[in-house]
Formats: sequence, structure tokens, C-alpha cells
Amino acid sequence: MKKTVGFWIAALLALVPAFSQDASSDFDAPTEVPAASPIDWGTLKYSGDQELAWRWGAYDPATWTGGSLDSTMRAEYKRGDVKMVAGGSVRYNEFVPEETAVFWSPGSFKFGAGLQEFSWGVADKVNPTDTLNARDYRHRLDAPRLVNPAASVNWYPVTWMSVEAVYEPWKNTSKYPTDFSVSTQAGLTANAAALNTATALLGSPLATYAPTSTTATVAQDFGTPVWGGRVNFFLTGVDLAFSYLCDRDAFLSPQVVMKSYGGVWVPQTVNLVYNPVQRFGLNAKTTVDRYGFWVESVYNRTAASSIDDVTNRHDSLEWTTGMDFNYGPGSVYYANLQYAGVWVVNYDASAVAASKRKLTRAQLTDANFMSQLAYRTLTQPLGDQTEQMLNSLTVNLKWPLLDSTLTPTLSGVVSVPFNYDTTNQTRYAATNLNPEIDWMPADGLHVLFGADLAYAWVKLANSDAVTLDTTADRIGVYTPQNNLYVKADYKWNGSLGVNAK
Repeated sequence: MKKTVGFWIAALLALVPAFSQDASSDFDAPTEVPAASPIDWGTLKYSGDQELAWRWGAYDPATWTGGSLDSTMRAEYKRGDVKMVAGGSVRYNEFVPEETAVFWSPGSFKFGAGLQEFSWGVADKVNPTDTLNARDYRHRLDAPRLVNPAASVNWYPVTWMSVEAVYEPWKNTSKYPTDFSVSTQAGLTANAAALNTATALLGSPLATYAPTSTTATVAQDFGTPVWGGRVNFFLTGVDLAFSYLCDRDAFLSPQVVMKSYGGVWVPQTVNLVYNPVQRFGLNAKTTVDRYGFWVESVYNRTAASSIDDVTNRHDSLEWTTGMDFNYGPGSVYYANLQYAGVWVVNYDASAVAASKRKLTRAQLTDANFMSQLAYRTLTQPLGDQTEQMLNSLTVNLKWPLLDSTLTPTLSGVVSVPFNYDTTNQTRYAATNLNPEIDWMPADGLHVLFGADLAYAWVKLANSDAVTLDTTADRIGVYTPQNNLYVKADYKWNGSLGVNAK
């Protein structure tokens, strides 16, 4: 009995350490509390681009010589499916709002509202379908976009397809180096003087003729919306897109009221308005080996119809086709070549008369003839339709050197008109060139040396000399702004938040 009791006591004493270990593990040891996950407040990204430039006028020193400071600031906040962006620029000594909008991306949808910037098309810079945003062409052809109030929705039903719809309650007006209302009034006044002289034999019936020109204020309300959409297909070997826009024309159309002075019919009042235009777009892009190829086109159907109507801008077809590729040591050199064209349907290139002084009495007293003459001489230059066909070649070349710290570049365009009115002048060609050297002494800092050069060559009637057109040609109007420049451009960015990188 004592041996049995002693055995059980020994057994229990032997089990004490085991129970003691388990107990301390469960009850006595300090409990390790897992670190709490940080609260996801979202991610804030911010960036800036400050450019200090000094220019020397290469045509008219008084036009460009001097310094300027351009600055752009942007911020983006993202949390979950919501993203908010805001931005603003100071450009040409003016404050210009950049994209400032809210986007929500639930599931396969993306909704946007606010001041939005859209980038449609596949071509480089010359994008016929990219018309949702107005542009600022006052100082250069490569014009920055102007944001518009807009609502948009994108739907991605499958991986190889997307559908986009856009609605703009109103659209900003593009800015040009020419004030069309002022130039139209000047032209009407000059024509009035010429017609008065031309009708002297009729007893000077136009002695009191004083035509006027006005520019209609674009209604900033929901009565003039821009709307449309596009469908993208991301197929094997090719990206394809179709688009449609009920847009507002970027150029003015005249509304002319004719009046008779002693039987001579002349334009009394010209009202300049922005008409609606429908745009049917197509673009495609593919890659073959190291070469990228694309084509982009749009048919612009004017407010009237495709039938020739002198009171409106004519329908037009615009296209761009091109290619780009890398070459050279390490394939770091880059080349981009494009051919762009515009065809104006039913363009009237006939020379009605060398000048108003050559109009006959029968023509001057023919209301229909004088009305068509007034519309033709106003609609074509106002609407940027000064030839039946405009052919353009563009180039963009880059040669990164010294591990991309020094990069010479050359970009430019050469355009040649076909089938136009040669009554007053012969138009040969126009070009816009931008040679530049980009030196990057530190990350984010670029020092640029370059030139902006524009020329348009013409020969006036009754002259053998080739001169520069600095007032009418779409490229030549930039000639007075030709300049050499040096710029210091500093770009920076940062981010805050749990997912910031």
C-alpha cells in the first residue's frame, strides 16, 4: 500500500512541470497584442512645373524679347474608388484653370464631373478627333488645351472593349492670334471704300455706306451643349475606335444682311456666330516589330448639309497617318513622322474678280451674285477653309546623349495648299520649326536652348518677288512672334498616405 501511494505521489510530482508550463503559457505569460493596421486616409499626390524663360525676338524684337515665368500646380487625392484632381497654371501672365474634377470608379464603370481635359485620338499632336477641349492658339500651333465643364462616364464591359460618353453643358471658345471681329470690320470698311470708288460712274450710290461687324456672344448656358462618345476595341494586334460628337465649330461663320444702295447690293451687317457641327471619327493603331503605325480621321458635317451652301462652312474630311520607331545605339533615338491632310467638300476656288473695282454694273446690281460674293470672301478666311486641300508633313526627332542628360530635338511641320483662289497671290508653302537642346544637369531640372520659327511664302499678283505672309496664313501669322530662347524648367512631385510611393 505504501509503495502504491508512493508511486502515485511520484507520478503526480512528475507531471507538475508539464502542467505548470501549459498553465503559464495560457494564463501567466504576457499576451502579444498585434499591431493595429494604419487607417487608410487615402493617398495625396502633388506636382509642379515651373518654367523661367528669356526670349529674343527673331523677327520683331518688340514682340517677344523679354522674360516670362510660367507655373503649373496639380494635386490628386485618391481613396478607394474615389479620385479628386485639381490644378491651375499661370501662362502668358494669365491664370488658367487645369483639370479640376471628381472621378468615381465602381466596378466596371468610371464617372467624372467637373472641369475635365480629354485626350482622344492616337496620332501625335495632329489629332483630328481631339476636339472636346478648346485650345489657346495665340502664341503657337502646338496649343495647350482649355478645360471645360463636363460630365463623363466610361464603361468597361469586357477586357477588350470600352465605351465612353461625354456631355459638356457649354464649351470654351478657342483663342487665336487674330481677332476675327476686328479683322472682319477692317475688311468691310476697306471694301466699302473700294466699292464706293467702283460705283462712281453710277453716281456714287455708296457714299453713305458704312457696314458693321459684330461677334455674337456664345451662350454660356445649357442651351448650347456638346455631347457624344466613342467605342474602343483593344483587339489582337490593333486598337480601334469609333467616335461621334455633336460639337460646336471652332471657327466663326458669318450671317450677312445685304442692303441696296441705289440698286447696288452690299453687306450692311455681318454677325459672326459659332454653328454646330457633327463629327464622325475613326482611329486605329498597331505595332509591327519596333514600328508603330496609326491612322486617325474625322468627317465634319456642317450645320447646313454636305451640299454646297455659300452661307456656311463646307463639310470637310481630316486625316493623319504616321509611324514612329526607335533606332541608334541602344535604340534610344526616336523618330516620329506623319502626313496630315484636310479636304474641303465643294470648295469654291474660282476667281470671281481680281478686285471690287472690276465688278460690272450687272454684277453690282445682282442681289444673288453680290450675296454669294460676300459670303465667299468672308466664310473661307473666317472658317479656316482657304483651299480645297491642305497637305502637311510633321516630324519629331530626339537624340538622347550622355545617358539622356543632353537631348537635341527637332520638331516641325511643312504645309502646302492645293486648289485655291490665285487672284491676289500664289501661296507656295508654310513651315513651323522648333529646334531645341535639352540639358538636364540634375533630376527634375531642364535647361533648354531653342527657337520657335514660322514662315509662309507667297507671291503677290503683279509681282515677281516672293515675300512672307504674316497676316493671313494660318502658320505665317506666327512669324512676328519668331524668337530664340533659353529656359530653365523645374519639375517636382511628391506624395503622402499609406499607399504613397
